[in-house]
Amino acid sequence: MISYRKAAPEDCAALALVKQKVWQTTYRGIYSDSKIDNYSLTENEQYFFSLIQTSDISLFVAHRGKEIIGYMCCGKPLHPFRGYRQELALLYVLPEYQGHGVGKALFSIARQQFEAVFCREFFISVNRYNLNALNFYLHLGGLVAEIDEDKPDKSEVQIKLCFKIPPQSE
Repeated sequence: MISYRKAAPEDCAALALVKQKVWQTTYRGIYSDSKIDNYSLTENEQYFFSLIQTSDISLFVAHRGKEIIGYMCCGKPLHPFRGYRQELALLYVLPEYQGHGVGKALFSIARQQFEAVFCREFFISVNRYNLNALNFYLHLGGLVAEIDEDKPDKSEVQIKLCFKIPPQSE
């Protein structure tokens, strides 16, 4: 059974490994081989630790037993965009669990977090060449707000999608 919870400092090594596995399977051919091959587990562990320590950002994990199989970050934008107060960022799911509702569940948790702070809109940045992720967000109702111009380094090219949360009906 898959469960969800807020990340804890002791999760940082596992989070860095999940990110590494996703980069190897999803971004090979999009990111340069050297960027993927030189991925630093230590630097990423430290990055996740800093996210966990940030009060206006929440990092959630999806886990099966003790194995972390995905994660998502939401809250104050990591990279501000057009005055949006909230961002869903870093939604990663191990390849073998993609297509099984884990990403949708993490997305739903983020929406609940946004609603709890009375936020009715948020954005997501997705790599322009990650078509599976782009289609996932479009299917969930994302509207394309901005597309970066192409660059030689395809890891830098993003599409921003915006989401609106309708008010609860009474």
